[in-house]
Formats: sequence, structure tokens, C-alpha cells
Amino acid sequence: MNESRRKALKTLLGVGAISSLLGASILTTDLLTQRHVEVIEQIINKTITQQPINQTQVTEQLQQYNTYTTNYWDADVVVYTENGNYYAVSHDGTTICTGSPTACLQEAVNYVAQFGGGRIFIRRGVYYISGYGATFTTSSGRTWYAVVKIPDGIKLTIEGEGSNTVIVNPTKYDLFIHDWGQNVTPTWTSELVFRNFKIDRSQVSSSNYTGMFDINYARKLVVDGIDYVGNLSGTQPNFVGDTVIQGYNNIYAEVKNCRLHGAGYGVWVFAYNTHIHDNYGELLAQEGFSGAGLLPNLNLPDGFTAGGVTVIENNACVDCALNEAAYAVDYGSNNPFVPNSIGIIRNNILQMINYSGIDGMGGVNVGELIIEGNTIIGNLNVGMGCASCNALYIRKNYILMNGYVATINNSQIQPTIFRYNTTGSGQNPDYVEISDNYVNYTGAPNASYPVIRKDTRGPVTTLVIRNNRFDITYQYNGGVGSVIDMNKGVTRFVFEGNIVNASIASGGWFGQLISISEQPTFYIRVRNNRVSINNANYPGALITITMNNSYTGADVPFVDVSNNYVYNAVNAGNIVALNFRGSSNLLYLKLRRNLTRNMSNQAYIGSVASGLTPTIIADSELANPLANLPSGVTLNFLHSSRGVATIASDSTSVTVNHGLVCTPSRVLITPLDQPSGNLWVSNITSTSFTINISSAPSANLPVAWLAEC
Repeated sequence: MNESRRKALKTLLGVGAISSLLGASILTTDLLTQRHVEVIEQIINKTITQQPINQTQVTEQLQQYNTYTTNYWDADVVVYTENGNYYAVSHDGTTICTGSPTACLQEAVNYVAQFGGGRIFIRRGVYYISGYGATFTTSSGRTWYAVVKIPDGIKLTIEGEGSNTVIVNPTKYDLFIHDWGQNVTPTWTSELVFRNFKIDRSQVSSSNYTGMFDINYARKLVVDGIDYVGNLSGTQPNFVGDTVIQGYNNIYAEVKNCRLHGAGYGVWVFAYNTHIHDNYGELLAQEGFSGAGLLPNLNLPDGFTAGGVTVIENNACVDCALNEAAYAVDYGSNNPFVPNSIGIIRNNILQMINYSGIDGMGGVNVGELIIEGNTIIGNLNVGMGCASCNALYIRKNYILMNGYVATINNSQIQPTIFRYNTTGSGQNPDYVEISDNYVNYTGAPNASYPVIRKDTRGPVTTLVIRNNRFDITYQYNGGVGSVIDMNKGVTRFVFEGNIVNASIASGGWFGQLISISEQPTFYIRVRNNRVSINNANYPGALITITMNNSYTGADVPFVDVSNNYVYNAVNAGNIVALNFRGSSNLLYLKLRRNLTRNMSNQAYIGSVASGLTPTIIADSELANPLANLPSGVTLNFLHSSRGVATIASDSTSVTVNHGLVCTPSRVLITPLDQPSGNLWVSNITSTSFTINISSAPSANLPVAWLAEC
């Protein structure tokens, strides 16, 4: 700064004028910078020959120069750089630091901390970090370093001038850290806001999850408008990058309006109320935008239990989740299940352009998880799902997903749209709903995997798949086992109101649309669906059910397959396939009003374990709802049964076993040829009735009958 120009400007405007305009601090040689001089001189040049300087006009011009909502001369401390030097100046004009950016940032925090907090403004410029300002000891005794340590019990705002304020941190040290290390006694009294500056980590050669914001045990954490550029790039990025924004067991945390590029984890924040919204991420290799509530294995504030509410919404992520999930409510697979927790992932976008990803959206050990209104485009292992959740809702999402098998971090991925497992605590859900989604799925050319899958044993209490549209293309010239694979157990299964269009490669074959087996299944309802299968070979079924357990009393399973339309391009298969294993011996089967083309609308019994003698109680308008009746299998009817009996020539009666579970209240008969006399029914019992004729026919007489309870 030219000191003669500075003095001339002060003389021209007057000390009182400058003081009233900018506050006393602007009179120091440190803060009256070249840019201030230029702005004021522009006004002077326009007005000096016409009239005295208008202080209001000068103020308005200076406020236009600062484009942010709060002006930096209102800050408690201003950190700035000029001519390669770094300074921190307090609101009263006192220079509290002349040195490195690390020293000046730390001194600025220390200064406001003695007053319980304040606002630190980092002026536009580039701030090169070369060392650390604080050390910590981890629980394992390891020494950890940070650039800036924020003390507990402080209300602090650190703000810059957007992307014009650049902090270049090529070190291995965390940038800002609060309440981290060994022997921390949190008070949850700090309120911390970080806003509008850029962090450049592109020069880092390697990073072991270094945190730029490592904020723990705060009452309030807000990270707003941060522009982060990391070091991950290339055709096979290193997954071990920074964790840009992280924090554990805060009470309130909000991350918004940030742009994050090239990190390991973008956002990894835990608070009783966590809100992550309106951010953009690109190439966030491990997880993109993730958070959860209070973790049970860390300190908890008085009056709080583990868990809370986590909302992740209105974010966009491109090429994220190369090794984990793009969006997740994640309490950690090594932690216990957290029942008092709710996660909401809604209205987000994930697009995979240059890479294959692992998981799109999901949760771990969360009580209730809602995944709603999101868009997924690209090649992923799993679109949406949950590991150990009590209730899971996946609804109103748009998924355009390729299922090409890819090698990610030396492991082969298996593409699936929706998946549930019990990783971690092993919590099986009470309720899972997949509804009102649109899915366009293209399978791999060298393998086929289910679109919906449960990975681990233990029953889902209720699974509802309703009002979805699935457009599925399998390119694999081999067997496609199941589109919906529930072979790890479901107690109550509902599949209704769905539209399924499945295309199979010309050399492929199709097992079944739905497969359910292994664990107790007491209720299955498949109703009002429209299914179209275009393939060269279809030997299977709409649904295959394998009964593995013994059922008695109220636990007897009930299967309802009704009001479906199933089209198959070739003439093969049955609408239902049944297998009896273990000691299962009884099944209620409702099979009504199904319309099929090129497929039998009967049920087919595939296998019966040795020694079993199962009974099927059917409710169907079909005279014979079973395509086959293996030895040892008994078919009874629940409400009505029908058939054709034959009165032999020279005979006047025939006994009919009606197969009902009741004694019929009425039996209707109709001769199918000219009778030789009057016909009537007698001897109606719980197992049979007799059809009589007054005069024996000269030839066999067929008689159709209908018995009703």
C-alpha cells in the first residue's frame, strides 16, 4: 500500500468521515487496504470537482463491493492476506497476529473465545496452510494434529467471501476440529457456523480420511456454502480420501449449499437432528452425503437417547459411492440397532457417468427409513435398501439402472435394485414397503441377478410391493432364477397392482418372477398384477413357494393368487409352483380369476419331501386348480367344489367325494347327455354325496356337479 496515498485519502475525507463510515478499525494501516482506497477514490474522482464527498454515497458503494449479507467490517476479527503476508486484526484495530495462516486462524479463534465467541471474517485471498496449530491424543494413545482447534463452550462463525476465499491445505492435518480426542468431557454448549469459503486439497498426495471439519459434541453445527476440491481423480480413484465434513453426537447439524469434489467421504455427520440438503457432490468415492442421529457408543447429552431424526434431501451426486453408498442414514454395522431413530432420504439425484457404484441409497441399524422421490441413473450394485432396519419405505422413486458386473476395489458387484439384509445387529424388519416406483433395469450380459432381494436369513414380518412399474431386460444367455428373490424368509408377502415387463435374451430361460422359501411364510397375496414375459424359454411360474416348516392352527399359511394377467411369449409354465419341504403338511390356496396367455392358470406341485402327506385346501373357480396331484397329496376345497361324475351303464347311482372341508349345504347337478330318468342327490356327508337316477342308462351318463358349503 502506498502510504502517501493512504494519508492523502484520510486527509481528503477526514478522520471523522472515515470513522463514521467504516468504524475505528478501518483507520489502521493494516485494514485500510488497496481495494478500499480504490473504491473510495472512484467516488472522489467523480465528485471532487463538483461538491463535497457524500458519506452516504461512499457507504453504499462499499456495501456493493461486499456481496455477502454481512459486511466484513462488522466482524470481531478479520483475517486477510496482503503482499504475501497474513494478518488477523480485531474489531478495534488491534493486530492480534502477523504470521502464517495457521497461526492467524488459531489466534482469531482464541481471541473471540475469551468473549464467549464471535464472528471471524476471512477476506478474499489464498491462504496456504503449512503446519498444524494443535495436537490431540486419541483413545489409542496416538497423537493427532489439527490446523485450528476450536475450544468448547463457544458461539463462533467463520465466514469468507465464497470461492474468492481459498484455504489451500496440502497437509495431512484436519483443518477445523472441536471436542475430539481422549478424555473429552463434552458440554454441548458450542454453536459453530462455517460459511462461504473454498478449501483446496488438490495438491495432497495421499489422505487417510483427513477431516476438513471435524466437529463433535456441539449444540449446533452449520456448514453452509463450502466449496471443496479434493485429490481424488483418474480412471480408478483412490478410495482413501478426505472426510470433508464430519462430526459425532452433536445436537443439531445442518450441511447445505456445499460443493464437494474428489473426496473419500463428502458428509459424515451425526446429530440428534441432522439435516443435509441442497448440496452437490462429485466423485465422492466412499460415501457421498451420509449422516445419522446420536450414536449409542459415544457420549450422549443429558436427557437424550441414542438416535434422532436425519433428513437428507434435495442433493445431487455424480459418480459417488464407488465403494459404499451415495446417500445413507448409517449408524454403523459395528454398532447396535438404534430403535429410536428415523431417517428420510428424499428428492435426491444420483448419476453414475464414468464409474460403477456400490450402493445408491440406504441405511444401517436405523429404526425407520424412508427413501422417497429420488432419481438414480447409471450402473450400481444396489439401488436402494437397508441393513438392519425395523421399518423400510421405498416409494415414488425413479430408477434407470444398468446391472453390468464390474470390479470395484477387487470385489465383484451383484446388481440389484432393492435389497435388504441384516448386516451388523441382525435386526429383521417388521415392515417393508416398496411402492409407486418406476424401475427400468438392464441386466448384465454375463450374469443375472434379482431386482429385489433379501440377503440374510430371518423373516421380514411384512413385505408389501405395490403399484410399481418394472421394465426389465436380461441380456444373459442363461438362467434367470428370480426377479424377486425372497428365499431368505418373509412372514407376510403382498405383491399387488404392479406392472412387470420382462425381456429375456433369446438363449436364456426364466425360472419365476417371485420366489419365496426357507423361513415361515404364513400369508402370501399376489393380486391385480399385469405381467408380460418375452423370452425364448419359460419353464417356471409367476410365483414359486417352498414351504419349509410345520404349520398348525392359526399359523396355517394362506396363498392368494387372484385377478392377475400373465402373458408369456411361449406356451409354458404355471401361474403357481408349490414345493413342500421340512414337515409342512397344510396349505390354504386361493386361485381365482387369473387370465393367462400361453401359461397354465393352475398350480403345479414341484416336489414333496419324503414322508410328507400335505393337504391343500383350495378356493377356486377351477374344477381342478392343480395341474398335477403327486402321491400323498390331498386336495380339498374351502367354499365350493365342482367336477364331472359318471353314472355307469346299467347302474342307478354314483358316489362322489366332494373334497370340501365342510358338509355341503347344497349340491347342484346337470346331466351332460340325455338322461334315462329323473336325477337327485342323497347321502350328503362331510366327505361325499350320491347322485341317483330313477332308470339305469344304457350308456355311461356324465353328470356335472357343484357342491357348496
